[in-house]
Amino acid sequence: MVLTGRQLTKLTSRRKKTDGRESSPSGVDNETSKLPQTHPRSSLTIAPTDGRRDPSPSGRTAESGALGLNVIYTPDNGHNVDIIFVHGLGGTSKWTWSKNKSPELFWPLTFLPLEPDICLARILTFGYNASFQKPGSAVVSVLDFAKDLLFDLKYGKDKHMDELDMGKVPIIFVVHSMGGLIVKEAFMQGQHDPEFESIIKAITAIIFLATPHRGTALAQTLNRILDSIMVNSKQYVAELGRNSLTLQKLNEQFRHVATRLDIVSFYETLPTPIGLRSARVMVLEKESSVLGYPGEVSKALAADHHGVCKYEGPEDPNYVTVRNVLKSLVSKVIAKDNAKRPDLSERRAALDLKLILALSELPGLDYIFFRDQWTEDTNNWINHDKSFLQWRDSSEQLSVLWISGGAATGKSVLASTIINNLVEKGLLCQYFFIRFGDRKKRSLSFLLRSLAYQVAQSVPSLMQRLATLVDENIDFETVDPRFIWDRLFKSVLFKFEAQQPWYWVIDGLDEAESPRAVIKLLLDISSTLPIRILFMSRQNSDIMASFERRPESCSFRTISIDGHVEDIHVHVRQELRVSGSDDLMDWIEQRIVEGSQNNFLWAHLAVERVNQCYTQEDIESALRELPEGMGALYDRMAMAVSDISNLRDKALATNILQCLACSLRVLSLSELAQALGKVAEGILDLPRTIRDLCGDFAVVDNDGNVSIVHQTARDYLLDPEDRHFSIDRKSAHKQMFLSCMNHLTYPGLRAKLGRNQEPEFLDYAASSWSSHLRQASQDHEVATTLKKFLTRPWVLTWIQALAATGQLRVLISASKDLSKVASLSADMQQSSALSALDQELLSSCQIPPFCPKGSAIHQHFGKSGALSVNGLSSEKWDDLLSRISLGKSFASSIQAAGPLVATLAAPGNIHLHESSDFRESKLLVATADRRVRSLSLCQPNPAWETIAELDEEMELEKHFTNSASHMALSPDGSLVAVAYRRHPVSAWEMDGPMHIGHCRRQDESAMVRELRDLVWHPYQPEVLGLTVEGVVFKWAPYEDTVDELTTGATRLSISNDGELFITGDAHGRVKLYTTSSFTLLHQVSAQDGVFDLAFSPDSKRFYDVRGYYANAWEPTALAKYANHARSDADSVSEFSSAQGSELSDSSSTAIDPITALSGSPTGRIYCVGTQMGVLSLHDTNDGRLEDLYVSRAKFSIEHIAWSDDGKHICCSDFSKLVKVFAVSQDLLGSSPIF
Repeated sequence: MVLTGRQLTKLTSRRKKTDGRESSPSGVDNETSKLPQTHPRSSLTIAPTDGRRDPSPSGRTAESGALGLNVIYTPDNGHNVDIIFVHGLGGTSKWTWSKNKSPELFWPLTFLPLEPDICLARILTFGYNASFQKPGSAVVSVLDFAKDLLFDLKYGKDKHMDELDMGKVPIIFVVHSMGGLIVKEAFMQGQHDPEFESIIKAITAIIFLATPHRGTALAQTLNRILDSIMVNSKQYVAELGRNSLTLQKLNEQFRHVATRLDIVSFYETLPTPIGLRSARVMVLEKESSVLGYPGEVSKALAADHHGVCKYEGPEDPNYVTVRNVLKSLVSKVIAKDNAKRPDLSERRAALDLKLILALSELPGLDYIFFRDQWTEDTNNWINHDKSFLQWRDSSEQLSVLWISGGAATGKSVLASTIINNLVEKGLLCQYFFIRFGDRKKRSLSFLLRSLAYQVAQSVPSLMQRLATLVDENIDFETVDPRFIWDRLFKSVLFKFEAQQPWYWVIDGLDEAESPRAVIKLLLDISSTLPIRILFMSRQNSDIMASFERRPESCSFRTISIDGHVEDIHVHVRQELRVSGSDDLMDWIEQRIVEGSQNNFLWAHLAVERVNQCYTQEDIESALRELPEGMGALYDRMAMAVSDISNLRDKALATNILQCLACSLRVLSLSELAQALGKVAEGILDLPRTIRDLCGDFAVVDNDGNVSIVHQTARDYLLDPEDRHFSIDRKSAHKQMFLSCMNHLTYPGLRAKLGRNQEPEFLDYAASSWSSHLRQASQDHEVATTLKKFLTRPWVLTWIQALAATGQLRVLISASKDLSKVASLSADMQQSSALSALDQELLSSCQIPPFCPKGSAIHQHFGKSGALSVNGLSSEKWDDLLSRISLGKSFASSIQAAGPLVATLAAPGNIHLHESSDFRESKLLVATADRRVRSLSLCQPNPAWETIAELDEEMELEKHFTNSASHMALSPDGSLVAVAYRRHPVSAWEMDGPMHIGHCRRQDESAMVRELRDLVWHPYQPEVLGLTVEGVVFKWAPYEDTVDELTTGATRLSISNDGELFITGDAHGRVKLYTTSSFTLLHQVSAQDGVFDLAFSPDSKRFYDVRGYYANAWEPTALAKYANHARSDADSVSEFSSAQGSELSDSSSTAIDPITALSGSPTGRIYCVGTQMGVLSLHDTNDGRLEDLYVSRAKFSIEHIAWSDDGKHICCSDFSKLVKVFAVSQDLLGSSPIF
């Protein structure tokens, strides 16, 4: 119907009469609640329901609200946004939003259309049959309701049977209770379905009203009541149980896609009447009603669970609060003028980038973990701290803030608060939580990759640009962190012209593998970007010393978290659940705060102890018995575990704490249950069991993850000192090793992998078993289990599991852990080459036949399969990964970039292997006339520009400059080195240009000798050169120091990270050295001289070219060096020395290339001719039989032909000589093969 102006006035006056007051008692200005004097429309259109009825036997009256998606209000002149109301459990599409079921108080219709901006929105309700009071289907779930919602959004029609066209304008949901779960589930279900793509993209905001994100303890009680009154218990009620699997899965999925949504969460603060006696209980606690996501807005409403969505009138303070938020969201949509949301290609780019950077998880999980521990009204002091405000609002290019404090003083919770505040202000904030209990999250590499991904998420153009890195085929998980810093940050991210600063919050700096390396790298910022970095850590002299060595351009401030006892006061007051007089409560609070000594963990555990008391006497006794300090408190907790009388319960507690104390990362509840195995069978409630038996040492978060409560607690448990209760480290690792083995040797595992039904614990078991083995007690049980695993097909299933998840690099770390089993160690490292094999080959266990016959894998499994591979030239693993044939082309130069390996062959042909497209923006060229020129490749008509003239101002005595023989540019183009004939090498700064100096080598006569090669170190101002005599020298022009090494080499190449260099000589030898100490790590030998060398971009492989072919080498020394460098950057020199004393040397079998091949027409015999003039017979089953002919002049065999009866062979060689041979009858088979 259409309301006229008079009817509208009458409706407004009726609302005021119903409210019984003209102004808000809260003092809030309610002018925005009135219809404006001048309005863009003259009337309101209110659409009746479509007449659908409740299909249940009891029916549903029209007054309670219709089912399905229904339009209740539409502006006359079109709408800019859709607002959809979804009710909760037991509610209806109308009464849920109506105080006392009054039609006049149905606020989505009677209040909202009168509000500015909101009146421009179309308003709809969605109703579904969620009445738990009537008999009905017991199997309907939240997922079923979500699918109904999606269906109506896609195919719904209005009263005129016109399409609703949902998705054409932004959508805002207002949801109550279970309705929030339905909308979240619908949002997830539509994510990857093209049918709903436009609708899901249109959803911009969700207002949650008392939604049980983590469930409620009343759900189980409600189902029991339904059973008692002969009404079926409902599945959707069971799904509302606290931490139900449905809610855990939904929250885990929703967190990854909710970042683009505006989320507002309102929570109840008053108890709700329940039952006939009107007993009042809190249906939902705050922790269940708030998601804790970055940027989420949360607010308390003075109402119970039912009242949060029902209001007495437009001046009701709760309505004003909700309306203001809704108006802000609508206004934001209108202001953006339907700004374009990230399209499907952008979301795919984000997914691609996550895979490229090998990010298994993002730091949002850690943020939520610590944000859930935050207590309202705490950490407010940071927003008024002078140093913090100066850091946040700094105008410097690089500003650093270090917030330090003692253990367990709330640093991580404070970090989550700062992150939340920065995001709420609309600032670009990236963050990372370093976790000591998770080996992966302690690495600098993972930190950098996570920051890069978050930056790209904030800037779509950077996301697209970084996604193109897939073409470079870089294994970012294993490359050196400095390469990540250079390739991602310096080369891409720092070249972005940002309009506002980037804020990086790094928590747990002291828990990193190398805090010094983190500080040194993150402060190495040469960019015009304004960047603010905040570090959180314990007070540490080494960290302070690292900050003192910061660049002069970096502004630095410090804050101590200690001394802010007001936060502990607030925490204690809000968390105490006992009742008593004001004096008693003040005494409890003061006693806990004084005993905490600024330690939040101590205060939290003390509050938990007090909350377990029932009388004042118990409380006073508990407080008097509270120990001083964390050590004494841990002693008390350990005594509680030790005093468990039931032996089975005590063994279970010990097993749980052993798993958690030595696990390499946080485990989920299901992973922990599977790790415990039979010990956990029959446990009805694992979270409760952990809380009751583990003496507060273990904590279960709201997302179902379980871990030791704090790193100091882990240290306490693993301390070998005599205590009431402790954990033997070796026994704990043995338990975890055996648990991993039980899952990897499960009889049906391979079938489960084929059906994508792998157990949750499998990922941990496959990647971590060898680490636990290395630290476990070595006894007969461990040895027997390991032998069974490695000598049965289970080891192949393990490789299959790693291949399926892209974790074949785990084989290298497992090889290191299995160094005592030498015969298998080399197998594991070389199996990384299997990543190039087809997935079907891996999954069907056809690996062993392709392994060398002398390898352990081939010996154990190579003869058991149907596939047989004969004629393999290698008896054992070697370092040669592949030989690249160039045909008749003769190459003299090779380069590698990403997946591209390019060789230059006469007369100018370039051969590409695994080619991809690359585009450069500018080309720098140094020429023989001592000039540096640039060419812009982005311009349509580029022209050469001279940017530096390197004229020597004064010639050295007895030395004359002439045309440059070699010129080398540093990677960033800031330095150039110039070599002349009979003149020392000269170094210049490009800015100016300014001459730095000459290379004065130890032998004065050597200064003038000609160079073969010259190259800059990628990260240090050092030049590496090679003379014609084969001497490698390293020159630091600023320090004027020179180191030399005689190698006899003719070619030189340095790795991308600058850690290593290789040399090659005319005798076919390639040697691998460390750049820092010139230590020889490895050498390989092969036929023919080396013409050129190149490292792969990730420095895990190197290539050489030897005329008619090229080689790809992947020695184990490279992998071992890279792993050692990442694990302990400070001891690389020690590794170099140790490795140098155990020099590894390998040689490749000389290969005589095949030039002709022909098979017998009558049997399984075939004939091969080679480049060296050898003609030989082979059998497909038995391999090589005999040589028929060997050319004395070594002329290559050009052609081979068989007679029709297969008894004669004819061949011709390069000299055009033709020869015919008779084949013995006993060599001929009976069945043809070709």
